[in-house]
Amino acid sequence: MNNPLFRLHALFSVFFKILCFALLLIKAPQAGADAHIHEEFAWETLPVHTLFENHGAPMMLVDPETGVVLHGNRAAREFYGYSDLRGMNIHSINTLSPQEIHTEMERARSRKKNHFNFLHRLADGSVRNVEVYSYSVPVGGKDVLYTVRAGGDMAPSSRRH
Repeated sequence: MNNPLFRLHALFSVFFKILCFALLLIKAPQAGADAHIHEEFAWETLPVHTLFENHGAPMMLVDPETGVVLHGNRAAREFYGYSDLRGMNIHSINTLSPQEIHTEMERARSRKKNHFNFLHRLADGSVRNVEVYSYSVPVGGKDVLYTVRAGGDMAPSSRRH
């Protein structure tokens, strides 16, 4: 379906299935141990960084004030063609003007808009149409944009920048 909410639901459904599988692995009773089905799960033990890094959807954490990429997971590095995205500015990827990028990041940070269609430049210079969802999340007392590429037309754009 082309409904953005359906695609977001599907993306988070996959993430939820991975999360459930990880929980089963973490909470699987050892041989001879009592199985406490109703035992409360300790979320702080969940290796969230591993789930983020190994998820199949390209994801990035971006500082909305500066546009600096704080981290891009393996799928993002593979999609964009960079060995490391940390420290790059989103202006190097997004083809909008710096002012337009700032405006869109502010809309995501303030939760006025979270679904976007952009043209993103890859390491090889090609430009792709991408669909992303971006949400502000607090990290260490600061808002960070958690951005997930959800799909869109992944074919190269006829535009080169």
